[in-house]
Amino acid sequence: MSQPFEVSLSQDRRTLQLRLTGFWSVDDLEAFRAARAAALNQLKCTPASFHSLVDLRKLDIQSQVLVHNFKDMLSDPVWRPSKAAVIVATSLARMQFRRIAKTETVKFFTDLEEAKEWLNA
Repeated sequence: MSQPFEVSLSQDRRTLQLRLTGFWSVDDLEAFRAARAAALNQLKCTPASFHSLVDLRKLDIQSQVLVHNFKDMLSDPVWRPSKAAVIVATSLARMQFRRIAKTETVKFFTDLEEAKEWLNA
């Protein structure tokens, strides 16, 4: 079975690109944590010295257990980008992710090109 996420890098822009889909299990989150850590190691950057482009348009609303685990993961400063553009399809998804990523460096979008433009400004 394939993973419900994709992790890629843009070395020239020091951007971590994440695409999250579906409904996750705790095992999915652990696999994501490992893939994201490996990508950050490839960027060879310090916390808050990279940007994130996060596409949640095909991510389902998650269980409270997963929301709590995501929140714990993102509270670690190593995981925090200097800027994060988050693309969502629904206001409910935006509300759930806003509770997870309580930070002023996150901005929400419904359009991918607008998100990229803001991130690269």
